[in-house]
Amino acid sequence: MTNRPKKSTNGSNVLVGNLLPILTIIAIASGVFLQTGDNYTPNVLKKLLGLAIPIFLALLFASSVIAKRKFSLTKIEFNWITAWLIYLFFRGIISPNVSQALVGEPSRNLGILTYSLFLVFFFVGRLIGLSGKSKSLLCGLVAIAFAEALVVLHQVWFSPATFMGIPKSAPKASVVGSFYSANPLSFFLGISACALFVYLINLEKGSLRILPLLVAIEIVLIYALILSNSSQGLIIWGLIVIVFSLKRFVPVLSKYFTSAQVMLYGVSLFVFFLVVLLVPISDPSKIATNPYLERLEIYKSAVKIFLAHPLLGVGIESFSSDYGKYTVTTLMQLVDNAHSIPLHFLSTQGILGFLLYGGFITWILLRRQNVSIVPNPEWGFWQSGFLAYALIGIIGIEYPAIGAIAFLIAGILSSLSRMNAGSKTLESQGNFHLKYSGFFALTLSISVLVGLLSFAITEFRVAKNISDLSERKISSNEFQMLLSQDYLKLQNAQLLLTAGQAFIAINDESGAIAIANKMLQSFPRDQRTSVLFLTIGNTWNNQEAIEKGERIRDQLFP
Repeated sequence: MTNRPKKSTNGSNVLVGNLLPILTIIAIASGVFLQTGDNYTPNVLKKLLGLAIPIFLALLFASSVIAKRKFSLTKIEFNWITAWLIYLFFRGIISPNVSQALVGEPSRNLGILTYSLFLVFFFVGRLIGLSGKSKSLLCGLVAIAFAEALVVLHQVWFSPATFMGIPKSAPKASVVGSFYSANPLSFFLGISACALFVYLINLEKGSLRILPLLVAIEIVLIYALILSNSSQGLIIWGLIVIVFSLKRFVPVLSKYFTSAQVMLYGVSLFVFFLVVLLVPISDPSKIATNPYLERLEIYKSAVKIFLAHPLLGVGIESFSSDYGKYTVTTLMQLVDNAHSIPLHFLSTQGILGFLLYGGFITWILLRRQNVSIVPNPEWGFWQSGFLAYALIGIIGIEYPAIGAIAFLIAGILSSLSRMNAGSKTLESQGNFHLKYSGFFALTLSISVLVGLLSFAITEFRVAKNISDLSERKISSNEFQMLLSQDYLKLQNAQLLLTAGQAFIAINDESGAIAIANKMLQSFPRDQRTSVLFLTIGNTWNNQEAIEKGERIRDQLFP
């Protein structure tokens, strides 16, 4: 028995086979490229909605088809998804700021809603793999990666002010592509370049006619990766080249390759933690000016946060509130994440969150190819892409589009794999058939979308009002009236700070103080709250505001 989809006379196979991959490609493209039109709109939240809306539409149209096909999850998949969702919401409820735990930090928005969306992408990847259309998705992801590389080349070489709505980099500034910094750019390009290289070396003779095109794309990806000036993606690309070349040209290694992947990931984690714990920072005064020492200090602080909160962590997306208590320097700007996915889980969600994440990584890395349903090049693409995500994640920052791709690949690997080295397929390994699995996935995607929109509508409206004020499209009085309707509902510390600074710019002390008090209520352990109070105090010689700002600062950086 194989995993091939059954033919359908009512067109359901066409719907699932074609619509779902197309909308998934649109979702990933939106999550990577979608840009805002001003400097105030929360850019990452807009990209997150770009990921969520097409996936919701795909599941909306395909939900009845999924039910008819008796879509199934293995017991491991069902139990893992259920356990992770329960833990996420439990940890969110007891986090210092429930709203922030839901939507996450504004620079990355990696809260409960985003991780729930990742699980939807896993579900979609599973379905695409079962439909036999994963090759279409592969082509779409390569096209997106190539387009991102073109954005990088534009930012370095060409003169037009924008490309696809993405601004050209300033002279001597870091190349960030369509992302907010070079780190997620390197992460994304690293995964893409690794996956395409492995696809290339596994091409069969009948497909060699497309080899020149794919080689050219790979060269462009590597060049863009070099231009990103972030070494993490390039380092892992070199490692993937060595590992998968050995697998390809030393066939005997294929038998033990899944175990070797897990061992490689485990050894990499061990070496990483060993370096973090044992390598000293002899001169803390150099941390702020040395990017390697800066990253090492963040890692060391994350370990300290974990040791102080080992079971449940400090709280989802609450890293910044405790970072200052453990770092040896106060010279760095606000640090809102551990700059390492495993360390971020350990420090914010504790050992329980880390085990759910690490168990998932290990389980996917152990998937073995079902040769009856997937050719070597395609399997190698997905397998190497996920391994690249796992390895780069050890020293990289999670990002919504990257996490969505990783979970999507995991779902595809799950559907295209067999459970063990024997002859049985995934479908014969005690699957847990969910009568309402399509309804479950659709309900989860609706919940994520509604949750994101409830935050986004207010944030987008406030951002537009600030932008209009800065461009003198509205008066100070109009701005005060418009903001008074929204600021109490706003759960974005960075946007609240910007709104407070706007009141300072129009010399409205009472408005600025109202925003600062809102921040004190919603974000009492946030450095930006201290910044706003201190700015108010220094602007109007308000001693009470200065005292509040200093008290918050001293709590954050004792």
